[in-house]
Amino acid sequence: LIVEREMGESIVQERTREMMNHNGDNVYWMIDGDFNLQDDKKVEELVKIVEELDIELLVFDLFSSIARLKDENDNAEVAPIMDKILDKFVNGGKKIDVIFIHHPAKSSEGDVMRGAGDILGKSYVAYVLSKEEEDGTLINMKCIKHRWHAPKAFQMNYVTNSQGQYKFQYLGEKNKDDKASNIANEIISLIQEF
Repeated sequence: LIVEREMGESIVQERTREMMNHNGDNVYWMIDGDFNLQDDKKVEELVKIVEELDIELLVFDLFSSIARLKDENDNAEVAPIMDKILDKFVNGGKKIDVIFIHHPAKSSEGDVMRGAGDILGKSYVAYVLSKEEEDGTLINMKCIKHRWHAPKAFQMNYVTNSQGQYKFQYLGEKNKDDKASNIANEIISLIQEF
């Protein structure tokens, strides 16, 4: 179930057509201009929808729009929203996966999440997607947080087939040639020797 606040209905219809090859996967869209994570009644309605449709993956696009925060940099305001997501959907309730789309801090190269520390702190996994090619067809994907293990950065292509449907194509691990990676590799090698 994709809870949408970033795009209008016409763009959602276009995206839905692009996803038609997944129509057997029960993909649902919820476009509700009044939905926000601070409204307990709306959240309970969403919990019922998730249960009734047997949803296994919930996507919030865009987190800041759906959270309706006055100050996204305020941990005291962000913490209850993150707790609600965890309590109602991830650790409690139906226990499903939740993805939320969120922008990085403007001053960073994508490694720093915008807003309060609780956004990243209470997330189980966080990935950063960045375009390497100007046309957006080559995308770098880097894990900046993972509670269990940190997967290596990788690249993928963003391509369309002859029917105009979008597809991601895995291109393998991204080779990093920077000092931090070189030092990390040296440390790992030394540890493995002992």
